Amino acid sequence: MSGVNILRAVENIRSGTTVYTPVIELIVNAIQAIRLSKAKGSLVDVMILRSRQTDLEDGIGEVDGFIVSDDGIGFNEQHRNSFDTIYSALKAKDGGKGFGRFTCLKYFENLSVQSVFFEDGRFRARSFNMGTATDIIVNEDVSDTEATATGSQVRIDGIKRTRFPDKGIDTISRDLLPVFRPPIS
Repeated sequence: MSGVNILRAVENIRSGTTVYTPVIELIVNAIQAIRLSKAKGSLVDVMILRSRQTDLEDGIGEVDGFIVSDDGIGFNEQHRNSFDTIYSALKAKDGGKGFGRFTCLKYFENLSVQSVFFEDGRFRARSFNMGTATDIIVNEDVSDTEATATGSQVRIDGIKRTRFPDKGIDTISRDLLPVFRPPIS
């Protein structure tokens, strides 16, 4: 039980964020999870979720959300507890402020996690949603699994108040790519 007024925390997110901020946050978290797993040849996959209603002009549905998947370390107990702690210090040495997941709820109605992690000599599955009242983690389920690899899938959907500014995958990719490329000197 977190005891945080999540909606007030989300309302107090200062300007300087955009609808792209949650997507960037999820991708950065996926990269960090992969680094912790020390796996070679790992992958971050970003899937665009679209409305079933297509636009008459270009035949593409509006962006409704994203699913970011990785084959990183997964939401083990340490990472789960960090997620459940506002301003967590777990990723402070990497520049994390412990608040990024709240930007997801600023722009999207829902955040859900499906994860496989390795703990105590066995693979376990964990799923949960991010709450919008006072508990950061809600509807959590942890169980043994037959999975043989770790990883996570984080889904944000139900875009709020605004349309996503870009619909085409090329445009979205072009807007996200500069964030992850090292500066040219």
